[in-house]
Amino acid sequence: MCATTQYEQTTWPCRAPKELTVEMPERTEPLSPEMQKVLDHLAEERERMDRLTNIREVVFGGQDGLVTTATVVAGIAASGVSGDIVLLAGLIAALGGTISMAAGAFTSSKATAQVAQAEVEHEIREIEEHPESEKQELMAVFQSRGMTDDESFAVAETVGHHRDLMIEMLLAFELGLTRDRGGSAARDAAVMGGTFFLLSIIPLIPFLFGSGLAPLVISITTAVAGLGALGVVKARLAKLSTIRSAIELILIGSGSAGAGYLLGLAASRLLDV
Repeated sequence: MCATTQYEQTTWPCRAPKELTVEMPERTEPLSPEMQKVLDHLAEERERMDRLTNIREVVFGGQDGLVTTATVVAGIAASGVSGDIVLLAGLIAALGGTISMAAGAFTSSKATAQVAQAEVEHEIREIEEHPESEKQELMAVFQSRGMTDDESFAVAETVGHHRDLMIEMLLAFELGLTRDRGGSAARDAAVMGGTFFLLSIIPLIPFLFGSGLAPLVISITTAVAGLGALGVVKARLAKLSTIRSAIELILIGSGSAGAGYLLGLAASRLLDV
């Protein structure tokens, strides 16, 4: 065993087994049908997970659309104005919220991707400039997962002969990233904005047919039902408790809408309108 130069309190095997000190050529022959089938399955799983990552935009956009519009509707309706005014105010809030949410999703997703890409490029440079130190990082990870010194050295040495594999493993272990993170800022914006707008329309529908307490009650009820349905969808995709997830979103939405109604009622009395 011998000490490393930059990792204090850590020791590593002094030399690799003889067969690992030679250059290992990249695989040139095609994969067997069985291995290709496994690889195709892995690709399908990655695509499935890529689609599921948009659950954040669906839940965030949908919940915000329902809650924001229901809160505006409750607050405006509490002031006693006509249904047309409530409808107009709610529609303006829905359109403004759609643009804001889509723009926010686009810029945040793009910023996240840019930061991740910068980290990926930095890690690639580290591997190219300090390959032995990066192998030691792999060894540390392998040993922390139960490998012996010799086993971790053998695996790290083997991986070190395959640059792309080494990059992917270090990105995953060290940064929790992949070279191809998937996703799209434009798609995130479309999902967030589209979900916000579609669900924000639900609380407005009752005011197409009148004004007063009845449409307000129906509006809040449909918004609560929408939140419950959104909670069920989230629970099914995340394999969580359906009831708990639905109740969680309902309580959040109901509390926000209730606060909006009380604020609108208080404002109407203070301003005598």
